[in-house]
Amino acid sequence: MSIPQNAETKALQLNVNIMQWHRNGDRGISDLVARRESATCSRGIALPGSPPLQEADGTSGVTFASTGAWEPSALTKTLVTGSGGFLGRHLIEGLRNEGVQAMEIKNRSDCDLRRSRPVLERVHKLRPKYIVHLAASPDTKGSLISPSNGFFNTIACTLNLVRAARKTGTQLLVNVGSYKQYGCCANPFRESQRVRPRSAYALAKQLSESFLLASQTPTFRVVCLRLGPLFGPHQHPRYLVAHAITSLLADKTRCLTASTVRWDALYVQDAVNAILRALATASAAGQVINVSGGIARTPYDIMCIIAELLRVKANITKAHAQHGDWHCFGSIQRAQRLLKWNPSVPLESGLRLTIQSYERLANNIGLTHGSIRCAP
Repeated sequence: MSIPQNAETKALQLNVNIMQWHRNGDRGISDLVARRESATCSRGIALPGSPPLQEADGTSGVTFASTGAWEPSALTKTLVTGSGGFLGRHLIEGLRNEGVQAMEIKNRSDCDLRRSRPVLERVHKLRPKYIVHLAASPDTKGSLISPSNGFFNTIACTLNLVRAARKTGTQLLVNVGSYKQYGCCANPFRESQRVRPRSAYALAKQLSESFLLASQTPTFRVVCLRLGPLFGPHQHPRYLVAHAITSLLADKTRCLTASTVRWDALYVQDAVNAILRALATASAAGQVINVSGGIARTPYDIMCIIAELLRVKANITKAHAQHGDWHCFGSIQRAQRLLKWNPSVPLESGLRLTIQSYERLANNIGLTHGSIRCAP
């Protein structure tokens, strides 16, 4: 499939604009956000015009010494953006349980990351040593050719945050991306693959990641994590696991349909632990690292396990493959080697913990009258 010349030219220009922002400050970002035209490539086409930010092994191509200003054992004054979201809430709790002085930017009403001045003022006031960047506009249905405002917002948030972090002496930024950045790459996803984003959200995350890696200095370092599908307590019901649990709690006989693509779903506490390891591992600087469950299962299998744990005979049918369905599982060997991290919560255990949290919620609102219990 060929890419239209005008789309390729605009994608290249967007990359150029991002790199120019690094030198020109607010003027560059204003130009970028104001440009609401097609700035991407067609689905399945590798991002054209991308600067050579990563080496063949997925590193940034920048070498850092393991000693210096960064003190990975002292996780103090850590700022988390997007802390009002699913992963963010769990991360804040995990940081505080470790004795970290965790600071938050929950959402846009807390601090509008799209605007450079409020971001600079907030980061200057907090002066964090470490930042975990979770904030991004939701994954909407904006296409690659006609991206929504969320595409530009995600990029603007990252650019403003980097500028503020470098000006105020932040030593390390951990960026949390997504397996969606890989798009139609072969499975299992590996960090050395050239990504092929299939959505505006994925492309925005990839452009943000590329800029972050290019922005590193000997005193400002970046680790980029790409996370697989997450699940756990308090997740929004629009996601697979939460949807299945809440549906079956509300109606034991409900009919559910699930696809047979393969995912390696990750329990949210394991994702938190991976982020903590990234903050504390000097050798992770400049790296792109996959983080996911490590064992691929289908959504159909996951729904069947949920029904079994709930002791209900749900009518779960396999869905025919549809356009847009894709296998989503990756290699976590680099996380195992560099971060000394492995997922510690097996799928069934994570599902049981998630079910228990939703049962407590359901009982509190009188949904099931305490009649459903999780199998031991």
